[in-house]
Amino acid sequence: MAVRAPWALVAVWLLGCSPCAAPWSARCLFTARDVAVVPPRVPTPGLVYAGVARADVTPPPGPSQFGHGPDAVVAAGYWTRLYCRAFVFETAGGERTAVVPCDLAAVSMLLHRAVAARLRAELPAQRLFLTATHTHAAPAHYLETDAYGGFLSSRAPGFDQRMLDFLAERIARAVHDAGEAASRDRDGGRPARLSWTRAEDVYGVARNRSLPAWRLDPEERPQAPAGLSDEERAVDPTLEVLRVDRDVAGARVPIGVLAFFAVHPTVLPHDNALFGGDLFGVASRRVERWLRQRRARLGAGTGAGATEDPLAGIVNTNEGDLTAAALAHTEGECLRLGERLGDRVLDLAAQGPPDAPTAPEVLASAYAELPLPGAAVERWPGREGPLPSLCEAPLFGLNAVWGASDHPTSLRGFELDVLTGGCHGPKRRPSALPVMGLPETAPLGVLRLGSRWIALVPAELTLTAGRRLLGELSRLAGLPEGDRPVLAGLANGYLQYVATREEYALQRYEGASTLYGPGTLEVLTAALGSLARALGPPTDGGLSVTVRGPDGPERWAALGRVSPQAELLGPARDRLGPTEPGRAAAVAARGSFRVCRLRSRGDGVWCVRWRDGAPGAVQLAPGVGAGRPWLRFLGVAGDATIALPATPSDTITDTPSAVEPGWDPGGLLDDRGLGFHTWVASPEGDDGAWDWVAVFRAGPEEAAALRAGPVRLRVGDDLGAPGAALTSPAWDLAAAPPCEDEPACTARLPD
Repeated sequence: MAVRAPWALVAVWLLGCSPCAAPWSARCLFTARDVAVVPPRVPTPGLVYAGVARADVTPPPGPSQFGHGPDAVVAAGYWTRLYCRAFVFETAGGERTAVVPCDLAAVSMLLHRAVAARLRAELPAQRLFLTATHTHAAPAHYLETDAYGGFLSSRAPGFDQRMLDFLAERIARAVHDAGEAASRDRDGGRPARLSWTRAEDVYGVARNRSLPAWRLDPEERPQAPAGLSDEERAVDPTLEVLRVDRDVAGARVPIGVLAFFAVHPTVLPHDNALFGGDLFGVASRRVERWLRQRRARLGAGTGAGATEDPLAGIVNTNEGDLTAAALAHTEGECLRLGERLGDRVLDLAAQGPPDAPTAPEVLASAYAELPLPGAAVERWPGREGPLPSLCEAPLFGLNAVWGASDHPTSLRGFELDVLTGGCHGPKRRPSALPVMGLPETAPLGVLRLGSRWIALVPAELTLTAGRRLLGELSRLAGLPEGDRPVLAGLANGYLQYVATREEYALQRYEGASTLYGPGTLEVLTAALGSLARALGPPTDGGLSVTVRGPDGPERWAALGRVSPQAELLGPARDRLGPTEPGRAAAVAARGSFRVCRLRSRGDGVWCVRWRDGAPGAVQLAPGVGAGRPWLRFLGVAGDATIALPATPSDTITDTPSAVEPGWDPGGLLDDRGLGFHTWVASPEGDDGAWDWVAVFRAGPEEAAALRAGPVRLRVGDDLGAPGAALTSPAWDLAAAPPCEDEPACTARLPD
């Protein structure tokens, strides 16, 4: 297939970094000598090989959550572990492409570069695609601009180099492990099968939080089931699911699922102090449980290594004005909505692939970075009317500071503002706030993965903005009618929101958070269209985008057009804790375990308290990138984690409509699921030890396994830090006394 665009359409990436001569307010990202040009991957059908691996990116207590603006709280612990799930696809020639959805609020360009720098010998950064689920219960401190790390972003602001390194090391390790698994499959002749399925009827998980703005869009309203509210009807019910199977001796063995869906996973309230994946974290675990069941039925096993653990990653799409259909923002609602989405993903994942010979797959990509200030479309074939452009500088609107309707900030009601006019039109600027650094570059990508085209955008597009972009991209790339591309938002960077022109005019939260003016959607669409043409069939004419160069407007070629530094707020701060992880063994008075039954939370809920080191002194996510548990229940003898009994009720059917609750091959009683809530309390005494609390809510099968005999709780892992782990005495949990001090055990529970 001919490549229509020159190499100049594809990004250069700068993977190294030398010390900056700039003051403390800047951090160097790269230097000119690190420029490398990588051409687009031409979409050539052939065998594709795949590998998956999991990275545990759960920080210790102490850092701030991304949260909701200035009300983002400092994390005291975690509910669900935060994971990045690496999917690596490799061609017969050994070229790799990585798609990595992460349980993070956003992906910073700093993080993308830091991961790419660690993987420079394995794959070019142009084929590394990081996305964020957008859980707000994930850490901050790794974004490059002071607007996302300053005093309006958190109760504990500041950039933390250790946080950036912590995330980058673990993500890079997972990509490496997944790539090695793909190479082993290539050497062993075990190709992958990529099977896409789509549903357009997923209602009841999301609702539209900005109906007045959405109603200004002239698009035809889609049909929705009766009985839904207007907010529940004005959503994108599209769910795209990619199932990745390994071909082993003629059998299709699932190794992973990628799901694309639009919703803010922000069910838990703004004052939740526990890290977690929110409703996407619940959904992904439900799908992974079914994948383990499916693999066991096929006799493939699950294995003990991270690369043998089947994964379910979720990619957020056009969720800008779509929030979770939650009323009370409780953990129960989070479980309900997450399970509902997970079951729908399972319904689609179970449909493919059929037992047929492995067909040639297509793997291709193009990537470029667009300098945003003043960018303009110079030529757009088939478009009538004035061509769009961006404002010369980014700007927050007043409603961006107030927050969205579902999670307003404490600044709502602040009204010292001025009308901007000009390029920014009706946007009102908060006049009493200092000027804050905002992104000036948009990393953009187009990925061909099997039968789908994926547009990767570093922003939160509204429902209609996403639909317009995909529709126009189909036309620009010359895709067959009905073959709509897929959107991946929050990818490789963070540009805030993108609203339509009509929505922008109303200046609700989404429009006020569209940083570069009303033409943002159209300019990004044109830039993505240029990339898509590099991979698509030949078409007449071409797009032309200009950017602001040192000598005035110039044609966008993406060659070296990236900023040499990123502004940060103040000196770098250490939010990960006072000591290096693994030094907790030196703390006196460690241990002192206590266990009790938490009667107020129903049957099968236990509270465990113990003494350990300060938050940053324990190895909360043991083993770089391996995703091993930090808390696990053991039997009396040995070091084996208690496992659920493998007693499937039906070993023949493969219908996932009800994930079998009593059968989870590889399912262990540890903190990688949904049962544990763990946090650190205030220190007591002068011995340097802190109080830690874990509340374990067991399901019926789990409670039965725990009551079957004496058990112990293992806290931590000795890997890389001898003496760091603690083990409780043997307990008969059936005879555990009721908790006398229940407030100490319920202080951080989200309900």
